[in-house]
Amino acid sequence: MEASGSSTNEAQDLPLVDCPRCKIPVIRRRSKQPGTYGRVFYKCENNIKDDPTSCDFYKFENEYKAYLRLQRRPDRVAMPASAAVQAAGVGMPGSAAVQLAEVKHDVLVLKQQTAELMHKYDELKLLKEQIGQLASTNARGVGNRGIVVDSAVIVAACVGCIVGMVIAVISKM
Repeated sequence: MEASGSSTNEAQDLPLVDCPRCKIPVIRRRSKQPGTYGRVFYKCENNIKDDPTSCDFYKFENEYKAYLRLQRRPDRVAMPASAAVQAAGVGMPGSAAVQLAEVKHDVLVLKQQTAELMHKYDELKLLKEQIGQLASTNARGVGNRGIVVDSAVIVAACVGCIVGMVIAVISKM
């Protein structure tokens, strides 16, 4: 019993950060599934098993540690606003420290959202290529061009939305 207790204590040393998608703290659980029984994992509370529409944040302990290391990079940090306030508040008047921390947090969140949007853009490009390949292998002739044009229009609209969102968020600052 003590062996599992020490393992639990080690796992509890890892901070529970906010889910990058849902912006709520992740939770720590221990697997009860055959093959992974007893392994510690971290997931978003909105991650529902076998529901593809739910949040997909789910990491075993070693993956979560790697995720935390990646999040500590200056260009990828996404700490909760309360932690940013505490980090920025040393030696500054109260309201200035809070404002600085909020701005820093907003910038970090924007950087992370931009990275996530770029990832989505790359996924859209891949889908466009796959649609193009399907269209070129289709033997229907003229109908193929319509599929390729439609996918190009969708990609262009998505890129426009991404750029618009980034500009809107930046203009609010």
